[in-house]
Amino acid sequence: NITGAESYYWIAKIYFIEKDWKNVEKTITKLIHFPYTNDEWNQNGMLLLSKSYFEAGDIISSKIILESVLKDNPTEDIKQQALALQAQIQSVELQNQQPPSSPESTKDSESNNPNFSFEIVMLWLTVVFIIS
Repeated sequence: NITGAESYYWIAKIYFIEKDWKNVEKTITKLIHFPYTNDEWNQNGMLLLSKSYFEAGDIISSKIILESVLKDNPTEDIKQQALALQAQIQSVELQNQQPPSSPESTKDSESNNPNFSFEIVMLWLTVVFIIS
């Protein structure tokens, strides 16, 4: 049933939060090939995959997947998210064309976010609830 497709999406979302890009890709592939999925979960999954590629630094793959999502008649919500990601990608591409500036220290956002672990636990609980 469709809850299986939804579960694959939320599992991939957990991997995304954990920055486990390979498992995001594997789980979204399972979602797409799941016999009881539908267009909405496939589009959500593909958008998440595009975000994953973007976060991993694979801008080309992110753009290809994003174009596919936008061509597939997405829901309005997915379309807005896709357009926002497209704007982010364009911004990064413009920055990459400019000469590098002095390096600034960057901090890992998860280490500064006390809700990070809580978010992962809540997503896992959502998956368990959907499955049961």
